[in-house]
Amino acid sequence: MLYFDRSTLDDVLSTLKRRYGVEIKVSNPEILKCRIKAEFKDASIETILEVLSFDANFKYEIDDNTIYITGKGCLN
Repeated sequence: MLYFDRSTLDDVLSTLKRRYGVEIKVSNPEILKCRIKAEFKDASIETILEVLSFDANFKYEIDDNTIYITGKGCLN
């Protein structure tokens, strides 16, 4: 179970790196300031990224063990 209550995307991505053993590269550091409120139970990393990408206004691409995140970041 993963639970985030207004956590920064930076903290969320750090958790995902540890949990799923992936490398994450972010092109725009502003994205990391976005606040995330979400709960995931037995979710794949793809499912989590889909939700996060909508909430934090970014796009992602998975290439082997690396996730590339691009975009403008939060809408608020």
